[in-house]
Amino acid sequence: MKYRELLELYDKKKLPEELQKKVEQDIERQEAISEYLFEKDELGEELHVEYNQSEEYDKTEQFAGMIKKSIRKAFIKMGIITGSIVIVIVCLILFVFPNIVSLFYYDPGKEIFENTNQMSLDLRVYTELKIPGYVRDNVVVRDKGYGNYDINIYQNVSYNGKFTNIAGALNKGNLNLYDMNLLNPPHDNVFAWFQLEDLKEQSLREIEAAGKEMFFSGGTREQATEALQGLEENVKYVFYATLDKMVDYNEFVKFKKEKNSYANWCAVYTGGRIQNLGIECELLRSCNLGWDTKEYPEMIIWNHDEETQPLENKIENTEVMQTHFESMLRYMGEQESFLKMMNETSEIYKEAAEYIEENGMLIYGYSGIAKKEELLNMNEWSEIYAIEVSELR
Repeated sequence: MKYRELLELYDKKKLPEELQKKVEQDIERQEAISEYLFEKDELGEELHVEYNQSEEYDKTEQFAGMIKKSIRKAFIKMGIITGSIVIVIVCLILFVFPNIVSLFYYDPGKEIFENTNQMSLDLRVYTELKIPGYVRDNVVVRDKGYGNYDINIYQNVSYNGKFTNIAGALNKGNLNLYDMNLLNPPHDNVFAWFQLEDLKEQSLREIEAAGKEMFFSGGTREQATEALQGLEENVKYVFYATLDKMVDYNEFVKFKKEKNSYANWCAVYTGGRIQNLGIECELLRSCNLGWDTKEYPEMIIWNHDEETQPLENKIENTEVMQTHFESMLRYMGEQESFLKMMNETSEIYKEAAEYIEENGMLIYGYSGIAKKEELLNMNEWSEIYAIEVSELR
């Protein structure tokens, strides 16, 4: 009999008692085995689920870690880039921008030749042309950036034992000196030929006798003489002597040699309105400046390493001194930034250079340093029309 048939008889309780118990035991045993296997399978599934969840968690943690690491790298990279940009900007502000801004303005400290900065050479030429008695060629500059400079103008030669050094500031092309008067040229009518240029073929005494109005700052000749008589004794003055007649440079040199004229500088007629531009006619000072000698020959007569005797011959040579004058005029005509700083334009220098090249040099006055007695004696000369003086600073 098959065991299934036996089970059917067990359900119908048709088995003998002994066999009935045996089948019942078999059923109980089978149920226990089934229950055990079921519980085992359920536990396995739970373990598998927990394992999968743990693996998924690990993957999530790993992904989050990668994201955090990427974000950290991005922030570090951004920080490095930002820091680099800040450093570059700071460096530009500190070192580059000041120089870039300065390019738009006059740079007095620019080294144009060995031992020569821009303003030293510019001022050397300008003061010889326009400010007799106060030639300056030594300017020390401290660059503050952004077109701003501290400047010191030193006096190298003194006529009275006093040295007047000037400090100031140049801010974006605007010059401010603590003593602005030093670089002020003498007034336009310091020589009596002012506004009488059209009559340059005559003498001033003839012009005066003809009743022509004079515009001389000293007034009439008599008033100018009275001013000389009122000067202090043994005090040196800067004087401006007006020649009664305009003379060429050769004739002026002869006059200067024949008489103790104290002439250090002479005023040259440059065409049109009197401009009071001139040249030094004595060897007063040497200098150690460099310049373009091919473009501007003889622009500075006495360099520090030259002997004086050949230079004396240069001073008396009309051709050399005319070249000297023309070179200074042409040079100054090119220095527009400097002239703007001095509230001037370049046209008068360019036009003067052209006039001198075509017409040569006529002298209408001269300047120097002298005392009262010497000035009164000079005032008696027939070659002199009148003398104006100012205090030597």
